[in-house]
Amino acid sequence: MDATSPSGAAYHLGDVHPLLGVGVTDPTNGIRVWESQLDPDLLWLGDHVIDDLVVLPGAAYAEVALAAATDTFGAEPDEPWMICELDLHQMLHVTAGTVLVTTLTGDQQRCRIDIRTRSGSSEWTTHATATVARAERFEPSDPRTGVTPADPATELDPDDLYQRLRGAGQQHGPAFQGIMGLAVEQSGAARAQVRLPSSARTGSRDFLLHPVMMDIALQTLGATRMATDLAGGQAARKSLVVPVRYAGVHVYGDITRGVCAVGTLSVTEGSDRLAGEVVLTDPDGRPLLVIDEVEMAVLGSGGGATEFGNRLFTLEWEPVPLPTAAGLPGALLMIGDPTSDPLLSALQSSLAERTEVAVVSPHDEAALREAITQSATAWDGIVMVCPPRSVDESLPDDAQLELARTRTLLIARVVETVTRMGTRKSPRLWIVTRGAQQVDPTDSVTLAQTELRESPGCSRSSIRN
Repeated sequence: MDATSPSGAAYHLGDVHPLLGVGVTDPTNGIRVWESQLDPDLLWLGDHVIDDLVVLPGAAYAEVALAAATDTFGAEPDEPWMICELDLHQMLHVTAGTVLVTTLTGDQQRCRIDIRTRSGSSEWTTHATATVARAERFEPSDPRTGVTPADPATELDPDDLYQRLRGAGQQHGPAFQGIMGLAVEQSGAARAQVRLPSSARTGSRDFLLHPVMMDIALQTLGATRMATDLAGGQAARKSLVVPVRYAGVHVYGDITRGVCAVGTLSVTEGSDRLAGEVVLTDPDGRPLLVIDEVEMAVLGSGGGATEFGNRLFTLEWEPVPLPTAAGLPGALLMIGDPTSDPLLSALQSSLAERTEVAVVSPHDEAALREAITQSATAWDGIVMVCPPRSVDESLPDDAQLELARTRTLLIARVVETVTRMGTRKSPRLWIVTRGAQQVDPTDSVTLAQTELRESPGCSRSSIRN
């Protein structure tokens, strides 16, 4: 951290927002900037876990956005702040000393908030962006109160909901288990009796939109009939459904007083997207929180598997010391056809000046066996080089599959021959493939080579694609 940055203790003084942190205004451009230091032990953050990682709740970004606007421009009772749109781009894995940086641009009627982190020397990671604006004062007669209590309902056990969520990777600790009663209406909507757990009351007076209470209200979406049907289908316990965007977030009072949450969920045009709506009301049935739209992403199955990885993990480049230069390789026996493979020819010519290299055709088993077992040279490595993928892919699929079987048997015979020799130091077996592994979801694989990634090998073997 920069020497001019606040110390960890300064971030959490009594008059400093626990999530927004300490703010200053950049005099060169007027941008408002805040820094806050997060930790799994801060407040109740350690109770929000996804796939065994402490992750900042999506609702926390909503609180940070409202707090930033209020800290900059103040609160007007007749024109409260509302979140027009909040996009969640990247999950934030909270570790000790995580520094959250929030910036605000705009005016007292409408502004934009960006929430980022930075790790080591890596680039900034944007976790969320929000647009907030002044809204008209809400009147209790506004008809947005969700599903009427008179609707027929089927009672559910809240523990079953939390168990199902845990099975999908969402682990809610005691601070986030606030659903006390649960029912599914005939329409498919879910209605929950909720309360703020005692372990989540720490710092509650500092929040405009308590993240835990908003998270609990959002949990009702997981109990809707659509979510239950999704959990019971072929993707059961494999799909993680998480919010990726909020639109129209209205706060009409202290949401920690909420006792009833109603959630509805519907399909969208995208197969991996659902749309939800949530209303949280007080004991008198008056809305305290209304979220007009919650865009939910179905992650972890099908095409959502890649998005899940992209949202939970980030690619970071960090400088590391150069490894110690490896010594010259020992003698190498290469299996392949140099006449049709420029790579094999290049390897042979580049290595010949540094070590002993021999090349043998995979089609001459007698010559191959003789080369492996001859006593004049102790091979340090045996390298099987598959041909360019264009050679294999020119064959029909059935021929490629037969070729994969033939190559697998060849590798098995090579391993068997080496094992029978009984040498103290057996050579390492290398298998060089082309197009055998799918790196990107759009990549195709070479049928004749992809099976080799599961080939039997000796105790020292490597496969390089």
